[in-house]
This record gives sequence, C-alpha cells and structure tokens, in this order.
Amino acid sequence: MTTATESPGPDHGQAGSRTSRRGGFTRTAAGVLGVITVADGIALMVLAFAGDPGTAIRLAEVAIGAAVLVPGLLLVRLGLSRGAVRLGVLLPEVVLAGALLTLGVAMPAFHRGAVGYQTARDQFLLVVLALALGSAGLVLSGVSTPTAERGGKLSFAGALRDGVLLIVGTILLAIGIGQLAGPKLMPPMWNWISFLGITIPGMLVLIAREFVKQADRRRGHRGPGALGRSLLIELMLVGGLFVMVYGSAANLTLGKNGFTTGFKNDTAGLTLLLAAVVVLAIVRGAAKRAVPQRSTALVVMLGNLLYAAAVIAFIYGERSVIMGKPPMIQIGAAAGAASAILVTGVLVLVIGRTLASPRVSNLGIAAPTEAAAR
Repeated sequence: MTTATESPGPDHGQAGSRTSRRGGFTRTAAGVLGVITVADGIALMVLAFAGDPGTAIRLAEVAIGAAVLVPGLLLVRLGLSRGAVRLGVLLPEVVLAGALLTLGVAMPAFHRGAVGYQTARDQFLLVVLALALGSAGLVLSGVSTPTAERGGKLSFAGALRDGVLLIVGTILLAIGIGQLAGPKLMPPMWNWISFLGITIPGMLVLIAREFVKQADRRRGHRGPGALGRSLLIELMLVGGLFVMVYGSAANLTLGKNGFTTGFKNDTAGLTLLLAAVVVLAIVRGAAKRAVPQRSTALVVMLGNLLYAAAVIAFIYGERSVIMGKPPMIQIGAAAGAASAILVTGVLVLVIGRTLASPRVSNLGIAAPTEAAAR
C-alpha cells in the first residue's frame, strides 16, 4: 500500500515567493544605501584636510567621517550576503550621530574663518545627505526586521526608530525653511549649549512619546483613561516639537545663536502656530482615533502627510514668534538647494514613516511579525 506525500499548497508557494522578493529587495536596498554612505563618509574625511581648522578639529572630523564610513561598509556587506537582511537601528543611528557631530565640529571652524565657504557648504550638504541616509537606514530597519511592537509588545528599538524618523524629518524641514530666503546656502551657526540644553531634551520627549503610543495601542484605544492617554500623546508631540524646533532654530535655521534672544513675538506668527497646534493635537489626534489600529498604507500615508503640512506651518509660526517677523514664504537664490532639503524632509516624514510603521497592514515588502516568523 502506498501513501500519498503531502505537497506544498499554493499559499505556501506564494508565501515563499513573497519572502524571496522581500529578501532581494532588502539586500539590494542595503547594498545601494551602503555604497552611498561609504562615499559620504570618505568625502567627509577628505574635506577634513581643507583649510586650517587645527589639528584637534581635523582629527575629530576624520574620526566622525570614519564613523559614517564604517556603517556604510557593514551595509554593503549585508547587501552582498545571501541570507535575509536583519538590520537593526544601531548602524543608521551611528550615521545620524556622525552627521550632527560634523555640524558641531566643522561649522564653528568656518565661522571663525579657518576654512572657506566652499568647504563648509560641501560639508553641510554631506551632513544633509547623511541625515537622509540614516533615515533610509531606519526605514530599512523597520521593513526588514520584525520588532516586538509588531507582536503587540513594547519595543525600545521600535520607539527609537519611529521617534528618530519624526525628529530627523522635522529638522530637515526646519533647515529647508530656514534656507529658502537666503542669497546662498549658508553653513549654520552651531551652539552646543542650545543643542544639548534645548534641542536634545525636545528630541527625548518625542522618543518618549513613542513608548506612550505603543502602550496606548496595546490597550486598543479603549478602557479607562483612553482620552487622557490620547491627550498626553498629542501634548508630548506639540511640546517636544516646540522645544526641539526652538533649539534647532538657534543652530540650523536662524544663522545665529537664537536661544539668547528670547521671543520677540508676532501676532500673525502666533496665530499660525496656534492653528498648527490645533491641527496636530486635536484634528490629527481625533482622526487617528477614528481609523483602525491596523490600516492600509494609503491611510497611514495621508496621516503622515497631514503631519508634514501641519509641522511646516508650526515651524513658520514658531520662527515668526522667535524672530518677531510675519510668517511669509520668502524665496532667495538658495531656494533650489533649500527646496531639495525640504522635499527630503517631507519624504522622510511621509514615505519613510509609512514604510516603517507597524500600523500598516498591507505593505508587501514589510517583514513578518515575530509571531509569524515563529
């Protein structure tokens, strides 16, 4: 007597095909991302030898360039591997940290006349590229590596990834807006007191908010205290953004140490700022509560687009209150490069955050949940 062997069904074959496509996509993405990151790190190291910034500054710039280069090499290695890519948040975070440290080390050398404008501008553009590359790495992390959050648990890696994507995208918007009216792309002033004492605390509030969001999603937006949790989440968003944008305005957008000037106020700017707060905290908050926790990519993308539009108004309003000038869109000779930075920020906030979001239910390239992987 013979027994029939069980053959894989069509669903099994389709799942295998999807897994294969996902693996090919993530390997290709990691390889391309790694090559560009390596080139960015090498360029930063080469520019360290321009001008006369001093031995200590030059060595620091070389070390920071290497800190961008090494994650790029590791990404290339992942791209060349035959196995599934499992990219965590560490490598992209190192690239992002290297970008910000470059600003803190290299920009003061320009403003004291130790290096020329061309060198400082190129360093600034390489930093913007590194911010975009680090963000792309975080998106790839969300796509390629299932986190505990996708299984309904709290995830530090997920909170860090989502918070940093929001932070970097918002900062890129602030940089682009601040440069639009300039006669040329201006290497920013940098102040460590403002960055460490104002910008970083604002960032930490936004990352902590992601943990609160995760806890809220675990409870399904229901139960005692749901309304209070929702209000807390949105207040943390508005508060963290206000503090971070104020600190980054001093470093990246005003071209001076703006944290020493206080608030000069402007009625139109304050009105725009309050309107943006209403959209972010009330309109967008209510809209998120009205849709299912697991939504289509289109729904999540529309929510992120609403955030990007509201935060642009938020930045214009806050800058107006700080500078005491009406929140008008002004275009200068630097508008081309500034617009590219602005668009990059929008892409990070809208496309990048959608791809990495644990709320997306139908994204074909997304990694399986941990439960499914088991």
